Amino acid sequence: MLAMELGVIIEPRYLSMLRVLRPFLTTLEQQLQFVTALDEYKNDGTPWETGSKGLIDTRDSLQRGPRKYDLGDEFWYSGLGFSSDETPASEMVSKVCMHCGERDVNLRCSRCKMARYCNATCQRIDWSVHKKVCEFRESVRRCPVPDLKPE
Repeated sequence: MLAMELGVIIEPRYLSMLRVLRPFLTTLEQQLQFVTALDEYKNDGTPWETGSKGLIDTRDSLQRGPRKYDLGDEFWYSGLGFSSDETPASEMVSKVCMHCGERDVNLRCSRCKMARYCNATCQRIDWSVHKKVCEFRESVRRCPVPDLKPE
């Protein structure tokens, strides 16, 4: 992720290998950010914004309290992450199958509403990983899109 934040060009085979790290991420938000970054990173020198705060932002948030675009904790702010030359999205829902990475998927986890799959088979195979982070939600988690200009 640090290489992506810096805009480093990464061989595509290494990007695809990184998918094996997803089960080790401890929250659904982290997993969604990771899967989104692997899918949408332009890999052309354009930096990737992770959608979570760095150490300095986290420290400042603890000292001053949350800003209007915080998600209620000191770590998250702009959803899934985004290319630095684009506007962030506020909806935290996977854009690709959480199991195989296929695009244009519509089957959603009925419990958390945030993980998507291309079919019931992928969802069933991924359940052993997803159930560790899946929590019931009434709807998709949305976050206000922050004003990225410095204060």
